[in-house]
Amino acid sequence: MTARAPRGEASGTAFQSMLVATVHAVQRAVARLRAAQSAALSLGQQQRIAAVADDLQTTAADLRTQLDDQGHCILGEPRTLREKMIEAGARMHGALAARKEKEATSLSWTQALADAIDTLGEEADQLADLASAQSAGTPAGAVGRETVSRLRMHRGALLGEVARLRRAA
Repeated sequence: MTARAPRGEASGTAFQSMLVATVHAVQRAVARLRAAQSAALSLGQQQRIAAVADDLQTTAADLRTQLDDQGHCILGEPRTLREKMIEAGARMHGALAARKEKEATSLSWTQALADAIDTLGEEADQLADLASAQSAGTPAGAVGRETVSRLRMHRGALLGEVARLRRAA
């Protein structure tokens, strides 16, 4: 992400709120992409989905670097080492439970890919609405528009993958 708030505006409520909404949207998309990655039928499919998920995960990390205390609070991220350790333990427990559940009811590759594509589109549309509600030229709007562009680019690439698979079939 290249959009940055000028000094003094990074802590603005609108900017921090847009960052939080953007991080949440990107995280939801990454979760769906990881599900599609694990359901992929070939190594090539896994690698293509992983590249998209990794890029968006990097985007979320870049956005997080711009959060101030208010933004972290809104995002609900733990702040102390103890809180982080508790959260990590809960995530590990959740991941193990999710793995068992996944083994019992795993999505097909096509369903997981369709879910990922839909999520990318839905998150892009929601962020586009938020970004368009920002005043012209504001860092909040710029961050939103830049993330929308990235989500739509990846959605287009995945749709291209679907078209390629249909031609090959």
